[in-house]
Amino acid sequence: MERNMPYGSYREDHTPRRVSARGDGNGGGIGWDRAIAIANGEASNFKPYATADGFMWAFVDDGTDPADRLPKPARAKLLRLRDERTAAHDLVQPMFDRINDSHIDKLKAFHEIQKLESEYNRNIHFASDERAGREPTSSAKAFLARIDETKRKHARLTEIHNRLVEQQSEKSGRSRALAGLLDSNLERWLKALPPGSKIIPYQGAAPKLRKGETTVEAIERVRQERAVALADLNDLRARPITVAAAKAKAKEQIERLAADGRPSVLSLLDHGEQVRFALSLEPRSQSNISRDLFAALAFTTWVNRDALIAAINKEIDAVADGTGISDNDRASAEAELTARLHGLERDEEALIDQAELSGTRIDRRTDADAQAVLGIQIS
Repeated sequence: MERNMPYGSYREDHTPRRVSARGDGNGGGIGWDRAIAIANGEASNFKPYATADGFMWAFVDDGTDPADRLPKPARAKLLRLRDERTAAHDLVQPMFDRINDSHIDKLKAFHEIQKLESEYNRNIHFASDERAGREPTSSAKAFLARIDETKRKHARLTEIHNRLVEQQSEKSGRSRALAGLLDSNLERWLKALPPGSKIIPYQGAAPKLRKGETTVEAIERVRQERAVALADLNDLRARPITVAAAKAKAKEQIERLAADGRPSVLSLLDHGEQVRFALSLEPRSQSNISRDLFAALAFTTWVNRDALIAAINKEIDAVADGTGISDNDRASAEAELTARLHGLERDEEALIDQAELSGTRIDRRTDADAQAVLGIQIS
C-alpha cells in the first residue's frame, strides 16, 4: 500500500465486487437495472426484495431526491409544491400563539366583568338605591358604565379570537391538504416507481372553456363529471356476473368437489379389498370446516352431483335480477371509464394551472392523479 494513498481509496480499488446480471445489489455494477437507471438519469435508490409472488421493489432513502427523476418542468412543479407546503406550514404555527394570546385576553376581560359586577353588588349604597327604586348616583352610573365598557371590550376580543380561529382553520386545512397531496400521494407514487421507468412530459390538448364559463366554474364542472364517472366505475365493478357465468362457476366447483369425494375401487378389483373412501380431506379453500366434514361433503357431492348442479342452477335463476355483465363487457366498460377518469384528471389540473396563472388559487384534491398533477406519463 502506498503511504500517501487514503485508506478509503485503497479499499475501493482493491476490494473485490461480485457483479451479477441484476447488478451488485448496492446500486452499482453493470446490471441491466442499473444500466437503464443510468441511461435515464435516475436515482439508484430502489432495491429488490423477494416475495411469494416474485421480486418487488422497495425505496431506500440514500439521500437522493426522487424529484431528480422527473423531466425539468415536472421537477420544477414538484419543488414549487414543496415550497408551498412549507410556506403553508410556517403560516400555521404562529397562529397558535396568536390564538392563545387572544384567548387569554378574552378570559382577562371576562374575569374583569365578573370582578366589577361582584364589587357593584357588594356596595351597600348601590344596592340600597336599587331596592328603593331610587335614581342611581353619579358614582353608581360611572361604575355601571365601566362594566358596560368592559363587556364591549370582551365582545371585541371574542370577535378577534373567533376570527383568528377561523383563519387558523383555513390555513391548517391548506397545510394538511398540501401535505396529503405531496407526502401521501405524489412523493409516495414517485418513490414506488421501479427502476427503468421512463418518465416523459405529457403532451395533450388544453381543455376549452364552455361559452360564458369561467376557469373556476370549469374546474367545478370537471370535478363533478369526475365524481359521476367514478360512481359509474364503482357501480360497474359492483355489478354481478351473468347467470351463465355463475352456473359455469358453480358447476366447476361441484365437479371439483365431487372428484375429491370419489371413492377408489382399484384395491377392490386388484386384490379383493374393500372400497376406499376418503375419510379425511384437506379443504381446498381457507375455511373453518374440518377435514372429516369436508370429506363427507365431497362424497355426498359425488353421489348427488347432477342433482346438486340442477338445484344450484334453479337457485341461481330464482335469485338473479338480470343485471349481470360478462367479463369482456365489464373489462371494456372499465377501460373506457378509466380512460375518461384519466382525461378528466388532466383537464382538472390544466384548468388549475390556468387559474393560478391568472392569480386565482385553487386547492388540489389530495387524491389527484400524480401523473396529471406533474404533467408526465410513463412510456
